[in-house]
Amino acid sequence: MARRSSHSRLKAEINIVPYIDVMLVLLVIFMVTAPLLNQGVEVDLPKATSEPINTNNQDSEVVVLSIRKDGGCFLNVGAEQAQAVDCDTLEPQRQSVAGLLARKP
Repeated sequence: MARRSSHSRLKAEINIVPYIDVMLVLLVIFMVTAPLLNQGVEVDLPKATSEPINTNNQDSEVVVLSIRKDGGCFLNVGAEQAQAVDCDTLEPQRQSVAGLLARKP
């Protein structure tokens, strides 16, 4: 039997060529299938039936309620300056404003 020389060792290397082949095949598959994917979801949105507010009319008063991030509330009725209000007291004010608007012809 022939003896192996002490200088020659086994090479333990990983052959990466098959891995590159697999990666290229996957790349081609993704490139072919990507344009075929549906990018969105169809949604049936409801139709709006409201009309815009006419601010040119002298008889109409616009009521604006602004709420900040910190919870502060501001109420602006008509041409008045916005007033800081307590959010807990808005219900009586809402009722009084609704009563004023109901009385107008």
